[in-house]
Amino acid sequence: MALIDNSETQSSESIITIKLIYLFICFLLGVVGNLFVIISIRKYKKLQTITNFFVLNLAISDLLYSLCGVPVIFITTVAKKWLLGNFLCDAIGFLNTLLLTTSIWTLVMISINRYINVAKPNEVKNLYTNKRTTLIIIGVWIFSALISIPPLFGWSEFKSGSNFCTINGKKSKSYSLFLVLLVYLVPLGFLCGLYLQIFFLLNKH
Repeated sequence: MALIDNSETQSSESIITIKLIYLFICFLLGVVGNLFVIISIRKYKKLQTITNFFVLNLAISDLLYSLCGVPVIFITTVAKKWLLGNFLCDAIGFLNTLLLTTSIWTLVMISINRYINVAKPNEVKNLYTNKRTTLIIIGVWIFSALISIPPLFGWSEFKSGSNFCTINGKKSKSYSLFLVLLVYLVPLGFLCGLYLQIFFLLNKH
């Protein structure tokens, strides 16, 4: 019996070690990769295109997640439980949802921009001025915040698990459905529809 328990303990420790190595690699790649993108776009004027402004926004949201989200998962993986209290659970849960939603809807904005570049190349410069692009990006962050904030005010809640704070699906199924719809299904519909349109338009030419 002792041999079995010892074997299970070693197996569990090995899994945790693998998780920690994976998290460290994710952290390193997330920070270095996104910083490289941000610095490159900021430094070189040739890269400062409208599409790359959206890419810059995507890199910023991913960098923030790498800096704020991954270290928390690292700590809780080592501790094997949530140690940071309810306030930080709410804060991390909100931030995680905000950054995920921002990243996904930024991808949608990139796909819309690419579609217009292909479908209406002569109009794209008039449609996407620097000011309008900035307003679109700000709009994405506000929209994402509005989607992410309801659990802080009673529509569902953030619940601490073994590694992270996420939406408690049992608390409010309506919010979970709302989240799945606006963060996954609708963006997926946009992405599939727009890239199919781009494919067909390019094939016509």
